[in-house]
Amino acid sequence: MFDWDELDAQVAKRRALEEANKTTIAVSTTATGGPPDSEMNAAAVAAAEKAVKKLRKKREAELKEAEKKRREAEAAARAPGPVRRLWEWLQDGANRSNVGIGVVILGMYTSLVLDYDLGWTCLCAAVLIIVLERTDPTHLFQQINYQLLIYISALFVTITGINQTPIASLFWDAIYPLLQPGTSLTASVFGFTVLCFVLCLVFTSIPCVLLVAPHLIELSGPLSSFAWLLLAWCVTLCGNVTIFSSVAGVIVSEYANSAMEPISFMEWVRYAVPSTIIIVACGAVIITFENQWLGALVTTAAAAASGGAR
Repeated sequence: MFDWDELDAQVAKRRALEEANKTTIAVSTTATGGPPDSEMNAAAVAAAEKAVKKLRKKREAELKEAEKKRREAEAAARAPGPVRRLWEWLQDGANRSNVGIGVVILGMYTSLVLDYDLGWTCLCAAVLIIVLERTDPTHLFQQINYQLLIYISALFVTITGINQTPIASLFWDAIYPLLQPGTSLTASVFGFTVLCFVLCLVFTSIPCVLLVAPHLIELSGPLSSFAWLLLAWCVTLCGNVTIFSSVAGVIVSEYANSAMEPISFMEWVRYAVPSTIIIVACGAVIITFENQWLGALVTTAAAAASGGAR
Protein backbone atom coordinates (compact mmCIF):
# COMPACT_ATOMS: atom_id res chain seq x y z
CA MET A 1 0.00 0.00 0.00
CA PHE A 2 1.31 3.49 -0.88
CA ASP A 3 0.98 6.93 0.73
CA TRP A 4 -0.38 8.87 -2.22
CA ASP A 5 -0.30 12.25 -0.47
CA GLU A 6 3.41 11.93 0.19
CA LEU A 7 4.03 10.81 -3.39
CA ASP A 8 2.08 13.79 -4.75
CA ALA A 9 4.12 16.10 -2.54
CA GLN A 10 7.34 14.63 -3.89
CA VAL A 11 6.13 15.08 -7.48
CA ALA A 12 5.20 18.73 -6.73
CA LYS A 13 8.60 19.30 -5.13
CA ARG A 14 10.32 17.79 -8.18
CA ARG A 15 8.29 20.01 -10.50
CA ALA A 16 9.22 23.08 -8.39
CA LEU A 17 12.84 21.99 -8.61
CA GLU A 18 12.44 21.72 -12.38
CA GLU A 19 11.10 25.28 -12.54
CA ALA A 20 14.03 26.47 -10.43
CA ASN A 21 16.41 24.66 -12.73
CA LYS A 22 14.82 26.30 -15.74
CA THR A 23 15.38 29.71 -14.10
CA THR A 24 18.96 28.77 -13.33
CA ILE A 25 19.40 27.56 -16.89
CA ALA A 26 18.11 30.82 -18.27
CA VAL A 27 20.40 32.85 -16.00
CA SER A 28 23.34 30.63 -16.73
CA THR A 29 22.71 30.85 -20.47
CA THR A 30 22.61 34.62 -20.27
CA ALA A 31 25.75 34.81 -18.15
CA THR A 32 27.87 32.25 -19.97
CA GLY A 33 26.32 32.26 -23.39
CA GLY A 34 26.12 28.42 -23.57
CA PRO A 35 23.28 25.87 -22.90
CA PRO A 36 23.47 23.97 -19.59
CA ASP A 37 22.85 20.25 -19.12
CA SER A 38 18.97 20.44 -18.84
CA GLU A 39 18.12 17.09 -20.56
CA MET A 40 18.96 15.17 -17.37
CA ASN A 41 16.37 17.05 -15.29
CA ALA A 42 13.66 16.58 -17.96
CA ALA A 43 14.32 12.81 -18.11
CA ALA A 44 14.09 12.54 -14.31
CA VAL A 45 10.72 14.31 -14.27
CA ALA A 46 9.37 12.06 -17.06
CA ALA A 47 10.50 8.94 -15.18
CA ALA A 48 8.82 10.19 -12.01
CA GLU A 49 5.54 10.83 -13.82
CA LYS A 50 5.67 7.38 -15.43
CA ALA A 51 6.25 5.80 -12.03
CA VAL A 52 3.30 7.70 -10.58
CA LYS A 53 1.00 6.51 -13.40
CA LYS A 54 2.13 2.92 -12.89
CA LEU A 55 1.52 3.11 -9.15
CA ARG A 56 -1.91 4.67 -9.68
CA LYS A 57 -2.91 1.81 -12.03
CA LYS A 58 -1.70 -0.73 -9.50
CA ARG A 59 -3.64 1.04 -6.78
CA GLU A 60 -6.80 1.02 -8.89
CA ALA A 61 -6.40 -2.72 -9.57
CA GLU A 62 -6.02 -3.35 -5.82
CA LEU A 63 -9.12 -1.33 -5.07
CA LYS A 64 -11.14 -3.24 -7.70
CA GLU A 65 -9.99 -6.61 -6.31
CA ALA A 66 -10.86 -5.53 -2.76
CA GLU A 67 -14.31 -4.38 -3.91
CA LYS A 68 -14.89 -7.70 -5.68
CA LYS A 69 -13.97 -9.69 -2.56
CA ARG A 70 -16.23 -7.47 -0.45
CA ARG A 71 -19.19 -8.09 -2.74
CA GLU A 72 -18.54 -11.84 -2.75
CA ALA A 73 -18.43 -11.87 1.04
CA GLU A 74 -21.71 -9.94 1.24
CA ALA A 75 -23.34 -12.30 -1.26
CA ALA A 76 -22.17 -15.31 0.73
CA ALA A 77 -23.53 -13.76 3.93
CA ARG A 78 -26.91 -13.14 2.28
CA ALA A 79 -27.06 -16.67 0.71
CA PRO A 80 -29.89 -18.78 2.20
CA GLY A 81 -29.20 -21.98 4.15
CA PRO A 82 -30.18 -25.46 2.92
CA VAL A 83 -33.60 -25.33 4.60
CA ARG A 84 -34.42 -21.96 3.01
CA ARG A 85 -33.17 -23.15 -0.39
CA LEU A 86 -35.41 -26.24 -0.08
CA TRP A 87 -38.35 -24.04 0.86
CA GLU A 88 -37.73 -21.76 -2.12
CA TRP A 89 -37.42 -24.83 -4.38
CA LEU A 90 -40.77 -26.10 -3.15
CA GLN A 91 -42.44 -22.83 -4.08
CA ASP A 92 -42.47 -24.12 -7.66
CA GLY A 93 -45.67 -26.10 -8.25
CA ALA A 94 -43.91 -28.61 -10.55
CA ASN A 95 -41.36 -29.39 -7.85
CA ARG A 96 -44.10 -29.92 -5.28
CA SER A 97 -45.87 -32.31 -7.64
CA ASN A 98 -42.68 -34.30 -8.20
CA VAL A 99 -42.10 -34.62 -4.46
CA GLY A 100 -45.69 -35.71 -3.93
CA ILE A 101 -45.47 -38.32 -6.68
CA GLY A 102 -42.25 -39.67 -5.16
CA VAL A 103 -43.96 -39.97 -1.76
CA VAL A 104 -46.93 -41.77 -3.35
CA ILE A 105 -44.69 -44.27 -5.14
CA LEU A 106 -42.72 -44.92 -1.95
CA GLY A 107 -45.96 -45.43 -0.05
CA MET A 108 -47.22 -47.82 -2.73
CA TYR A 109 -44.15 -50.07 -2.49
CA THR A 110 -44.23 -49.89 1.30
CA SER A 111 -47.87 -51.03 1.25
CA LEU A 112 -47.01 -53.89 -1.07
CA VAL A 113 -44.21 -55.00 1.25
CA LEU A 114 -46.68 -54.89 4.16
CA ASP A 115 -49.01 -57.24 2.21
CA TYR A 116 -51.80 -54.77 1.52
CA ASP A 117 -54.17 -55.59 -1.32
CA LEU A 118 -52.24 -55.45 -4.60
CA GLY A 119 -55.04 -54.14 -6.81
CA TRP A 120 -56.38 -51.46 -4.47
CA THR A 121 -52.89 -50.27 -3.58
CA CYS A 122 -51.86 -49.72 -7.20
CA LEU A 123 -55.23 -48.15 -8.07
CA CYS A 124 -55.06 -45.68 -5.19
CA ALA A 125 -51.49 -44.76 -6.11
CA ALA A 126 -52.52 -44.11 -9.74
CA VAL A 127 -55.45 -41.88 -8.67
CA LEU A 128 -53.24 -39.87 -6.29
CA ILE A 129 -50.60 -39.34 -8.98
CA ILE A 130 -53.25 -38.04 -11.40
CA VAL A 131 -54.56 -35.67 -8.71
CA LEU A 132 -51.07 -34.38 -7.88
CA GLU A 133 -50.35 -33.69 -11.54
CA ARG A 134 -53.35 -31.29 -11.60
CA THR A 135 -53.65 -31.63 -15.36
CA ASP A 136 -56.23 -33.10 -17.69
CA PRO A 137 -55.48 -36.87 -17.71
CA THR A 138 -57.15 -37.42 -21.08
CA HIS A 139 -53.81 -37.67 -22.85
CA LEU A 140 -52.74 -40.34 -20.36
CA PHE A 141 -55.80 -42.45 -21.11
CA GLN A 142 -55.00 -42.20 -24.80
CA GLN A 143 -51.59 -43.80 -24.15
CA ILE A 144 -53.03 -46.89 -22.43
CA ASN A 145 -52.35 -50.08 -24.36
CA TYR A 146 -55.90 -51.44 -24.42
CA GLN A 147 -54.91 -54.35 -26.64
CA LEU A 148 -52.50 -55.55 -23.99
CA LEU A 149 -55.15 -55.22 -21.28
CA ILE A 150 -57.57 -57.25 -23.39
CA TYR A 151 -54.85 -59.84 -23.96
CA ILE A 152 -54.21 -60.23 -20.23
CA SER A 153 -57.92 -60.33 -19.37
CA ALA A 154 -58.60 -62.93 -22.04
CA LEU A 155 -55.63 -64.93 -20.81
CA PHE A 156 -57.16 -65.27 -17.35
CA VAL A 157 -60.49 -66.29 -18.83
CA THR A 158 -58.80 -68.88 -21.04
CA ILE A 159 -56.78 -70.38 -18.18
CA THR A 160 -59.87 -70.58 -16.00
CA GLY A 161 -61.48 -72.59 -18.78
CA ILE A 162 -58.40 -74.81 -19.16
CA ASN A 163 -58.50 -75.57 -15.43
CA GLN A 164 -61.96 -77.03 -15.99
CA THR A 165 -60.56 -79.51 -18.51
CA PRO A 166 -58.24 -82.50 -18.01
CA ILE A 167 -55.32 -80.63 -19.65
CA ALA A 168 -53.91 -79.21 -16.42
CA SER A 169 -54.24 -82.54 -14.67
CA LEU A 170 -52.41 -84.28 -17.51
CA PHE A 171 -49.34 -82.09 -17.04
CA TRP A 172 -49.46 -82.44 -13.26
CA ASP A 173 -49.99 -86.20 -13.33
CA ALA A 174 -46.94 -86.57 -15.57
CA ILE A 175 -44.57 -85.33 -12.85
CA TYR A 176 -46.57 -86.12 -9.72
CA PRO A 177 -44.79 -89.45 -9.14
CA LEU A 178 -41.58 -87.43 -8.71
CA LEU A 179 -43.19 -85.23 -6.04
CA GLN A 180 -44.57 -87.94 -3.76
CA PRO A 181 -43.09 -88.63 -0.30
CA GLY A 182 -40.04 -90.86 -0.40
CA THR A 183 -38.90 -89.59 -3.78
CA SER A 184 -35.38 -88.26 -4.22
CA LEU A 185 -35.15 -84.52 -3.60
CA THR A 186 -33.05 -84.03 -6.72
CA ALA A 187 -35.61 -85.81 -8.89
CA SER A 188 -38.45 -83.76 -7.37
CA VAL A 189 -36.71 -80.46 -8.00
CA PHE A 190 -35.79 -81.48 -11.54
CA GLY A 191 -39.31 -82.69 -12.41
CA PHE A 192 -41.01 -79.60 -10.95
CA THR A 193 -38.62 -77.25 -12.76
CA VAL A 194 -39.18 -79.02 -16.08
CA LEU A 195 -42.95 -78.80 -15.56
CA CYS A 196 -42.75 -75.03 -15.02
CA PHE A 197 -40.49 -74.67 -18.04
CA VAL A 198 -42.91 -76.55 -20.33
CA LEU A 199 -46.01 -74.76 -19.02
CA CYS A 200 -44.37 -71.36 -19.48
CA LEU A 201 -43.38 -72.37 -22.98
CA VAL A 202 -46.92 -73.46 -23.87
CA PHE A 203 -49.19 -71.19 -21.79
CA THR A 204 -46.82 -68.33 -20.67
CA SER A 205 -45.80 -67.56 -17.09
CA ILE A 206 -49.05 -66.25 -15.57
CA PRO A 207 -51.13 -69.25 -16.73
CA CYS A 208 -48.40 -71.52 -15.41
CA VAL A 209 -48.98 -70.14 -11.92
CA LEU A 210 -52.75 -70.51 -12.28
CA LEU A 211 -52.40 -74.10 -13.45
CA VAL A 212 -49.86 -75.29 -10.85
CA ALA A 213 -50.94 -73.31 -7.77
CA PRO A 214 -54.08 -75.38 -6.99
CA HIS A 215 -51.99 -78.56 -6.80
CA LEU A 216 -49.44 -77.11 -4.36
CA ILE A 217 -51.92 -76.55 -1.57
CA GLU A 218 -51.96 -80.21 -0.57
CA LEU A 219 -48.43 -81.13 -1.69
CA SER A 220 -46.69 -83.33 0.90
CA GLY A 221 -43.54 -84.56 -0.84
CA PRO A 222 -39.91 -83.41 -0.60
CA LEU A 223 -40.83 -80.00 -2.04
CA SER A 224 -43.59 -79.22 0.45
CA SER A 225 -41.41 -76.78 2.44
CA PHE A 226 -40.29 -74.62 -0.51
CA ALA A 227 -42.55 -75.49 -3.47
CA TRP A 228 -44.04 -71.97 -3.64
CA LEU A 229 -40.62 -70.34 -3.62
CA LEU A 230 -39.40 -72.69 -6.35
CA LEU A 231 -42.55 -71.97 -8.40
CA ALA A 232 -41.99 -68.20 -8.10
CA TRP A 233 -38.38 -68.58 -9.19
CA CYS A 234 -39.18 -70.83 -12.16
CA VAL A 235 -42.05 -68.78 -13.59
CA THR A 236 -40.05 -65.56 -13.20
CA LEU A 237 -37.18 -66.93 -15.26
CA CYS A 238 -39.02 -69.30 -17.58
CA GLY A 239 -41.13 -66.40 -18.76
CA ASN A 240 -38.06 -65.39 -20.79
CA VAL A 241 -38.06 -68.52 -22.95
CA THR A 242 -40.09 -67.00 -25.81
CA ILE A 243 -41.43 -63.59 -26.68
CA PHE A 244 -44.93 -64.62 -25.65
CA SER A 245 -43.95 -66.48 -22.46
CA SER A 246 -44.45 -63.32 -20.38
CA VAL A 247 -46.32 -60.05 -20.63
CA ALA A 248 -43.01 -58.17 -20.48
CA GLY A 249 -41.84 -59.98 -23.61
CA VAL A 250 -45.06 -59.08 -25.42
CA ILE A 251 -44.63 -55.40 -24.50
CA VAL A 252 -41.02 -55.37 -25.67
CA SER A 253 -42.01 -57.04 -28.93
CA GLU A 254 -44.74 -54.47 -29.60
CA TYR A 255 -42.47 -51.50 -28.91
CA ALA A 256 -39.75 -53.02 -31.09
CA ASN A 257 -42.21 -53.42 -33.93
CA SER A 258 -43.41 -49.84 -33.59
CA ALA A 259 -39.78 -48.69 -33.69
CA MET A 260 -39.29 -50.57 -36.97
CA GLU A 261 -36.82 -52.96 -35.31
CA PRO A 262 -38.80 -56.20 -35.00
CA ILE A 263 -37.43 -59.11 -33.00
CA SER A 264 -37.99 -62.48 -34.65
CA PHE A 265 -39.11 -65.50 -32.67
CA MET A 266 -35.99 -67.54 -33.47
CA GLU A 267 -33.66 -64.64 -32.65
CA TRP A 268 -35.26 -64.37 -29.20
CA VAL A 269 -35.15 -68.12 -28.58
CA ARG A 270 -31.49 -68.37 -29.62
CA TYR A 271 -30.44 -66.17 -26.71
CA ALA A 272 -33.23 -66.84 -24.23
CA VAL A 273 -33.32 -70.63 -24.02
CA PRO A 274 -29.69 -71.36 -23.00
CA SER A 275 -29.48 -68.41 -20.60
CA THR A 276 -32.82 -69.32 -18.99
CA ILE A 277 -31.86 -72.96 -18.47
CA ILE A 278 -28.55 -72.03 -16.85
CA ILE A 279 -30.01 -69.40 -14.51
CA VAL A 280 -33.04 -71.50 -13.52
CA ALA A 281 -30.80 -74.46 -12.73
CA CYS A 282 -28.45 -72.36 -10.59
CA GLY A 283 -31.35 -70.78 -8.70
CA ALA A 284 -33.03 -74.13 -8.10
CA VAL A 285 -29.80 -75.54 -6.65
CA ILE A 286 -29.40 -72.53 -4.32
CA ILE A 287 -33.04 -72.65 -3.15
CA THR A 288 -32.82 -76.39 -2.52
CA PHE A 289 -29.56 -76.05 -0.63
CA GLU A 290 -30.84 -73.25 1.59
CA ASN A 291 -34.16 -74.91 2.39
CA GLN A 292 -33.07 -78.53 2.76
CA TRP A 293 -29.39 -79.26 3.16
CA LEU A 294 -28.47 -76.04 4.97
CA GLY A 295 -31.57 -76.35 7.16
CA ALA A 296 -30.65 -79.94 7.98
CA LEU A 297 -27.11 -78.89 8.88
CA VAL A 298 -28.40 -76.16 11.19
CA THR A 299 -30.85 -78.55 12.83
CA THR A 300 -28.14 -81.17 13.33
CA ALA A 301 -25.74 -78.61 14.77
CA ALA A 302 -28.42 -77.30 17.14
CA ALA A 303 -29.25 -80.81 18.28
CA ALA A 304 -25.58 -81.60 18.84
CA ALA A 305 -25.11 -78.40 20.80
CA SER A 306 -28.12 -79.08 23.00
CA GLY A 307 -26.95 -82.67 23.57
CA GLY A 308 -23.48 -81.49 24.53
CA ALA A 309 -24.93 -78.97 26.97
CA ARG A 310 -26.80 -81.73 28.75
